[in-house]
Amino acid sequence: MMKNLKKKGTILYLDVDNYLQRYLHSYKEDDKLFKFMINGVKNLVSDFEPTSVICCYDSGKSKYRLNMYPEYKANRIKSELTQEDIAFLNRKSNAKKEFLQILTYLGCLVIGKHEIEADDLISECVRNIFSDYNSIIVSSDMDYFQLVNNSVSIYSPIKKILYDLKEVKKYYGISKSSLVKTYAVMTKVLMGDTSDNISGVKGIGKVRAPQLIKSVLEQTATEKDLQIFKENKEKINLNTMLIDLSKAPEGYRKQIQFEVVKALKVQEDLKNKDLFTPIENKYGTKALYVWFEVVKANATYLEPIFQEFNDDKEIFK
Repeated sequence: MMKNLKKKGTILYLDVDNYLQRYLHSYKEDDKLFKFMINGVKNLVSDFEPTSVICCYDSGKSKYRLNMYPEYKANRIKSELTQEDIAFLNRKSNAKKEFLQILTYLGCLVIGKHEIEADDLISECVRNIFSDYNSIIVSSDMDYFQLVNNSVSIYSPIKKILYDLKEVKKYYGISKSSLVKTYAVMTKVLMGDTSDNISGVKGIGKVRAPQLIKSVLEQTATEKDLQIFKENKEKINLNTMLIDLSKAPEGYRKQIQFEVVKALKVQEDLKNKDLFTPIENKYGTKALYVWFEVVKANATYLEPIFQEFNDDKEIFK
């Protein structure tokens, strides 16, 4: 990735739930699960050499999206879950709690807030709070494509592809960087998102969606094309509010900023404590070696940012 040299450094963002999901399906034994997840973090740090690592996780469904669309993520009700589904969800919940603690002890900034999702947390950090850093978001979730620009890239751990601006333009078949967000958002708006229970425009798939967007932008849309937008105006407007990460309300974004400060406070409090001995005993010296690498990656940037936010003591009560 070509880094913007005017930036302070590079922050690696880990979408914890997306990361955890992949490993849970691959490793059925928890001791192997955590060792391989920790080693995965080590490899990411080694490959991208970030200034810091920020880990964001889901904590319930997005409240502001549910207020707009009560069916949001209502794909499956509890009564439809099998015993196998329930066992997997319980294992995921327990593994997530332990992994979040491990990430905190690694020196990562761990951020989560009830009724706020990881992509919203990462979006606010990338676009506003830490916008003076280069950003690499580790996730297979294509919702993040809308954030890509000269200093923001997405790394897919499944495909092993770094989607920088050049790759994303290639993905959508466009030449202008300024159109990346439009294509990323509107393609999803028109197609819908089955994983979030957001229905799209009937008959519009991953091939037809970018064709429609292109025809409108280049003013070559037929009357039939334009009619699709007219007939589905309400759905398109709703889907845009649900999918476009920049549409989060100001109060929602303020909550995220407070959570970042709290996470910084946690790292400040842990700075001089010996957190490594019990982890070394549990995971071995190889894991301990990983931690020192990640702690080193964070150390250069946590202190100055914490000082910038430290004036507002109310948020720590």
